[in-house]
Amino acid sequence: MRYALTLLCAAAVAVCSLAQAEEPEVTAMKTEVNDQLAEILDAPAGVFDAKFDGDGKLLRLKIKGEAEVPTSMSAAKADRYAREKAARDAKAAFTKWLGENVVFSETTEEGITVQEKNGAESSEALETSTKLYSSNSAAFLNGAKTLLDQVSGEGDRRTAIVVLGWSPKLAAAARTAKSEMGKPVTADDNAIPANGAKKSKGNTGNTTRAVKDLDDF
Repeated sequence: MRYALTLLCAAAVAVCSLAQAEEPEVTAMKTEVNDQLAEILDAPAGVFDAKFDGDGKLLRLKIKGEAEVPTSMSAAKADRYAREKAARDAKAAFTKWLGENVVFSETTEEGITVQEKNGAESSEALETSTKLYSSNSAAFLNGAKTLLDQVSGEGDRRTAIVVLGWSPKLAAAARTAKSEMGKPVTADDNAIPANGAKKSKGNTGNTTRAVKDLDDF
């Protein structure tokens, strides 16, 4: 009996030791996530963090939309309205940026590719690019995934922020999907509360939601 109790105590000590050993790791992960969130929230409105490869192909980008929460509506309705407006503004900024900064081309091997403009494109290439974008614009927008949305502040200083992430892989999936995959991803899909986030019951407090895979963007 005494031997059994000794083994149980030893096991308990071992479990406690393992839990303590994991704490710094967990803390580091939470810190990293919070740093990522802070960096995204501090970014300017519109398209930011556009990344191209060595050949000028667009690999990924992030788009940020912001909107003031109206004080003339009920709390929940006002927050929802502002989030939707911030998302619309982000998509509008994304569309404008695509028209000004990249060209589209299509190959049998890669499908539609998005290339950084270099100012030397022929009129034929630009015309083809415009047609490709016009016929696939919905798919490009559907390929923009909500990375984060946040409503914070109080009264007339309360604002909503929505950050979208785009990559060729997401756009391709949106083009070829035949059911649910073809629908735009909303903040509720694949989203988790950020560390320390609190859901607001009124037109106060801070509500932050972010996807788990921020590292992919």
